[in-house]
Amino acid sequence: MNYFIPQIFDEKNWSSHTVFSDTRKQLENFQISYDVMITLRDVDRESDLDILKLDHDFFLKRVE
Repeated sequence: MNYFIPQIFDEKNWSSHTVFSDTRKQLENFQISYDVMITLRDVDRESDLDILKLDHDFFLKRVE
């Protein structure tokens, strides 16, 4: 996507399990191609960063 389409971000139930599927549906409705990357944790609070760091450290150990 090389231009902004604000409607893609409208009418979302943010921080819910439906955000991804709802967004995909809207992208398809606008006939916008997209790629799906690996899933990362959602970071809403500062405490979430600790969990994200643990995931990051675990991933790095697997790659070494």
